[in-house]
Amino acid sequence: MTTFLLVHLLSMSLAQAPADATVVVEGWPVARVESSEDATRHGALSEAEREKLQVVIVRKGSRYFWASREHRELERRVSGPFHYFVDRAEGGYVRIFDRSTLRESMRPEGARLEYTEHVPLWRGTVTLFGTVETFEQ
Repeated sequence: MTTFLLVHLLSMSLAQAPADATVVVEGWPVARVESSEDATRHGALSEAEREKLQVVIVRKGSRYFWASREHRELERRVSGPFHYFVDRAEGGYVRIFDRSTLRESMRPEGARLEYTEHVPLWRGTVTLFGTVETFEQ
């Protein structure tokens, strides 16, 4: 029941970019970690869950919005190979890691761009890990 409620809460606003917005980040999670003060659960996601929990960030002018999370406004920061989109009001964020910035000998296998999406929920958090398909810098 908790997992169903969690998936429902996270997917309440399926990502739809307004006509005057540009999609700058689009990705799909592969794993989820749910944490509260008394428990932590980790698990892979089904294809249906991946679609529901897709991450989408759009840009309108010079402002960024978390389209897949109630269109909350985000602040963009860049630090080396990491691109952060931070929700200053609610405390969540999306962090994108560009593996191509590493020397080839240090580069792990897998997609060039991966992301971590951290969403605070009530007295706990949900963290999603996935790969980025669209990234406009």
